[in-house]
Amino acid sequence: MLQNALQYAIVKCRAKVILPNDLPMEIKDGTKIRSGTGPLRKLEIDAVKAALEKCAGNKTRAAKLLGIGRATLYRFLSAHPDIT
Repeated sequence: MLQNALQYAIVKCRAKVILPNDLPMEIKDGTKIRSGTGPLRKLEIDAVKAALEKCAGNKTRAAKLLGIGRATLYRFLSAHPDIT
């Protein structure tokens, strides 16, 4: 996860020094919604709800936070209409 965060910061950074604003959202905030490395094999309803809450309903940002593709999140939400 650290390697991915640094790669993200390098790409996003426009200065010579990486600043906190250049880091991924989940590192900037200092919170962790899921444990382990890589994407979740099986999405959990609570993790999806927490990610959507944290991202104020923005599904694209929530998917990034969960480490999954946006389409995967949309498929999950269509299978669980009670979440939204």
